[in-house]
Amino acid sequence: MIHTLLEPVNINELIDLKKLSINQWGHQIVSYDAQEETIWNSFSLAIVGVNFDHENEGSNNCSKAANLIRKEFYKLYNWEYQLPVIDLGNLKNGASKEETYQNLGRLMHNLLSANVFPIIIGGTHDLTYGQFLGYEKQEFDVNIVMVDETIDLLHPETGIDSRSFLYKILAYQPNFISNFFHLGHQHYLVDPEMVDTLEKFHFSCYRLGIFKENIKRMEPLVRNADMVSIDLQSIKCGDAPGQREASLHGFTSEEACALTRYIGFGDKVSSLGIYEYFPENDVNNQTAKLGAQLIWHFIDGYTARRPEYPQYFDEGFLKYKVPFEEMQEIEFVKSKNDEKWWMKVPVMNGADIERIEYIPCAYEDYLKSVHYKEIPDRWMKHFMRLAK
Repeated sequence: MIHTLLEPVNINELIDLKKLSINQWGHQIVSYDAQEETIWNSFSLAIVGVNFDHENEGSNNCSKAANLIRKEFYKLYNWEYQLPVIDLGNLKNGASKEETYQNLGRLMHNLLSANVFPIIIGGTHDLTYGQFLGYEKQEFDVNIVMVDETIDLLHPETGIDSRSFLYKILAYQPNFISNFFHLGHQHYLVDPEMVDTLEKFHFSCYRLGIFKENIKRMEPLVRNADMVSIDLQSIKCGDAPGQREASLHGFTSEEACALTRYIGFGDKVSSLGIYEYFPENDVNNQTAKLGAQLIWHFIDGYTARRPEYPQYFDEGFLKYKVPFEEMQEIEFVKSKNDEKWWMKVPVMNGADIERIEYIPCAYEDYLKSVHYKEIPDRWMKHFMRLAK
């Protein structure tokens, strides 16, 4: 049962509810109470704090992040009165970091199996490994999106930490990863060999500058994700000073909020982790407030979800076929309801087509194919990765 994994929080100990409007989240959210047997699986979204930091000494490190972010979230106004949200409190730390990862994985599994969306806040970025473990027993392979200024792919010679956990995820057996996208890395902070390693597996890395040119490029990349992990160090320190190592460049607070709203839109996304808030370096709780607003914008997108599946329905979609010299053609599909685009990708078994998959893309992918006869990079990677 999940109550053995959780330490409930008392909202009244974090914030004076008498000073809040009835429409602020402090009054709107339900606080989990194991003794009263709160029916947690009747909620759509669940906030879970993780007070875990095995890397940094001191009393004001990432282990203090969760309650500070949720306190700021309680102050925000709820515009979605019909959305049931529960605050499950904080995960109990295990006797070791490995046990903490396993505890988070078990909690994740319970929530996902009950169709409850976990929003994980606080702790170091290696907790993404625990978030990932929650999908092991699900009946599908997982699509992962990582938002980070670096690629945490160092070899874990002395155990998992925030710079090596990605190696553990990608090397995990049995392998249940369908696809992996790394977004927002900064070239001068990343070893080229790490990018090459991901490229060899036909996974995708997109540097920060790609999204600085157009933040809307994020949307198709997160649309098909199952789990998303955000390192707050991907945001420039001027907007989020509560970081272990100040990042001079990065996403702005507005871009980060746009990103979490896109994540909310993604009807396949089933968990979100927000990590690496370091309160010791924060200024006037600025980063805690931003963390809370990231959650608010995610909820704003979540309530606007409109599932669209071109592989199941013909109506409601426009189809465009683009011929190429190297191959017959690529079929692009556009929704009649909004600006969403997909590409049709055949999954080959030898010379035979085993099945067809539709992967999200952008309008500019279609334009490049039409005008420059360029096969989109994400189409080619998807095709190569799944071919047998």
